[in-house]
This record gives sequence, structure tokens and C-alpha cells, in this order.
Amino acid sequence: TGVASLGDTFVINSDYNYMKLFSEGKTTVAASSSATVTHGLGAYPHVMTWIQDGTTVYPAVHSQPISRPNTEVTTSSIVIRNADFVEWTVHYRIYYDI
Repeated sequence: TGVASLGDTFVINSDYNYMKLFSEGKTTVAASSSATVTHGLGAYPHVMTWIQDGTTVYPAVHSQPISRPNTEVTTSSIVIRNADFVEWTVHYRIYYDI
């Protein structure tokens, strides 16, 4: 493995397992509805989601009101559920390991 001699240099070391991006995108989830994004990986991937509110995009976190979109991850898809009375645009990234 290589050694970085410069203090602010970021070195990717193959000894570590970095997340690999499988898919990314965004979907609009209607009020009181859900949207499904199929990944077909056969395993539970790591998924990150963000909610867009106007021009602001912020992370979807567990402390948000229950009416905000939440995500269920399965071995074949992610299901984004919206219990709110307005539609939301949800950005997502799906990562996998090899």
C-alpha cells in the first residue's frame, strides 16, 4: 500500500472497503402514496435518501415527522412511502459491495 507524505492529500487505500455506487436518481412520491425503485441486487444494499423542499435538498433522517417520506430497503428494491398530504421529490443513492 502507498503512503501519503503530504498532510492534506487524500489517498484511497485498497485495504479498506469503500461504498460502490450502484444507482442514483430522484423520484416524485405523490401524497399518501409510495414509489418503488428496483435494484435487483439480491442483498440489502446501503441506501441514502434526501428530500427536496423547493430548492433545498436535505438528508432524510429518522427524527423527521412521520409524515415525511421514509424508505424501506429490501433485497430487490427500495420502497419510498409518503404519508404526507403533499407530494415530495426524493433523491436516492444505492450502494453495493463486491
